[in-house]
Amino acid sequence: MTPQGVIFDLDDTLIDATSAYAEALQELGLASKGGIYEKSRTLVKERLPRGHVCSHNRVLYFKAMLEAKGEFSGQRVLDLVRTYESALYRIVALQWDRFERMKLMEGLRRNFVIGLLTNETTRMQMVKIAAIDPFGVLFSAVVTSEEMGSEKPDHRNFRNVAERMGVPLEHCCVVGDSWEKDIEPALALGCSAIWTQEFTRTKYDRKDVPVVQSLNEISKWLQVRKAS
Repeated sequence: MTPQGVIFDLDDTLIDATSAYAEALQELGLASKGGIYEKSRTLVKERLPRGHVCSHNRVLYFKAMLEAKGEFSGQRVLDLVRTYESALYRIVALQWDRFERMKLMEGLRRNFVIGLLTNETTRMQMVKIAAIDPFGVLFSAVVTSEEMGSEKPDHRNFRNVAERMGVPLEHCCVVGDSWEKDIEPALALGCSAIWTQEFTRTKYDRKDVPVVQSLNEISKWLQVRKAS
């Protein structure tokens, strides 16, 4: 079925979030792996139920880290969060230009309704979205796991973003980097899907969905589908 809407994942799909997080931490003098920040992040996740939306909350990570160092105060937590978010905003904006994403998105918007469905806390995703779409012109709908109270692959999240886009779910194409969280639920719901491996460290070969090594390749595939 010819897609009318495209539902994008954000992290490690539209942007290289893994690298952006690490770079932002470096600007705070913190390592993303093997240090007190990672230990604090792990502690926060262990305290919460598996898949809980708050398990991505950087405020909780920084709070736990400062507590472990015996340096906790509300002001110090907020100062770290603001510095981190400022660095992340700048890094994501630079990525957006480097990957020529605006050119891709503007081309797609001429033919498709564009939505964004993402796990993570709403505040953190708003930092990234502000960096890539400051005037709110790219996405007809943006849905975060926090506002839904559950994470992908929960089918309710896909149904909700399609409803907000005003496009029947079965007329949508889902584009993401995770087979379990993006592609598998999309196929189960009757959507088409494109699996991007641009920022995936381990490559996979699937014959049942298109697999692209650069997100910029999807435009050609979608145009073919649109014309079919």
